[in-house]
Amino acid sequence: MNGRLSGLVNGLNVWSQASDGAAMEQQRAYAQALVAIILFSLTVPVTQQALGNFSPMTIAFVRSALAGLGSACWIALMLSTGRWRLPNKAEWTLLLPAGLMVCWVFPFTLSLGLTQGAAADMGVLLAGIPLLTSVLVSVFFGERHGLGFWLSVIAGTFALLMFNVWQGAGLQQSGLALIILLSAAVGYGLGGRLAKTLGGWQTICWLCAAYLPFSLLGAGYGIGLDAKALAGSGKSAFEANAIWALLYLAVISQWMGFYFWYGAMANVSIAKVVQIQLLQPFFTLLFCAWLLGEALQPQQWVFAV
Repeated sequence: MNGRLSGLVNGLNVWSQASDGAAMEQQRAYAQALVAIILFSLTVPVTQQALGNFSPMTIAFVRSALAGLGSACWIALMLSTGRWRLPNKAEWTLLLPAGLMVCWVFPFTLSLGLTQGAAADMGVLLAGIPLLTSVLVSVFFGERHGLGFWLSVIAGTFALLMFNVWQGAGLQQSGLALIILLSAAVGYGLGGRLAKTLGGWQTICWLCAAYLPFSLLGAGYGIGLDAKALAGSGKSAFEANAIWALLYLAVISQWMGFYFWYGAMANVSIAKVVQIQLLQPFFTLLFCAWLLGEALQPQQWVFAV
């Protein structure tokens, strides 16, 4: 009897320790995701600043090229020390489409969208990404969640769609917004899945490095066109604010932010981690007011909440 009781107690202790470990891992993942979202929330207003001198195409290629250069150097170092490995065939099937979305499609369409609307409005609209990402990982990767989870996410997304209607977005903007949201969802979903086998930091480095040659060509071509347009306008050099904004997009938005983002997804449900992005409108609205001087409207706060 004493032996059975002792075995039961030991089993409960092991279960308790495992539960505590899982809870701590989840809390750590949420903390990482929150850091990433704070960093990402600056992407919209900073992109708006970069658009003062650079075209959407240039912004997309330059941020990918600079992040790719840093990633390639880091990969070379890690491979030489044996700390990292090459992605296998199955991982490449996720890596290539995820990289296309994260490195090119999302940055370009986001920048293009900001030439047609206010940065604060775009910040609220981007909070529709969690629902699309959750649907993607549920359909393709078998993640399962309760009814309460889906009802809350759908309610938030519906509010954001109403916000888009409230702002009177035209067909072109609505179509562009859909591409922005889908590209982010695919990049987050596939990248998050890849992070579970390859690791979070390795994932973003390989995504950026895979497209580095093409990103460098596109960046050179885009900067050349922008420099020609700048000379035609009578200006002698790119503005310092635009250059710093472009550097932030490359180093933080395209690279270091994903260290925390994919790192959070590596060991916890992708759909649950991505819900932290519903907090992004708050940070983006504040940053838009601080950096761009945009007036915050009551309806923006209502829909963000």
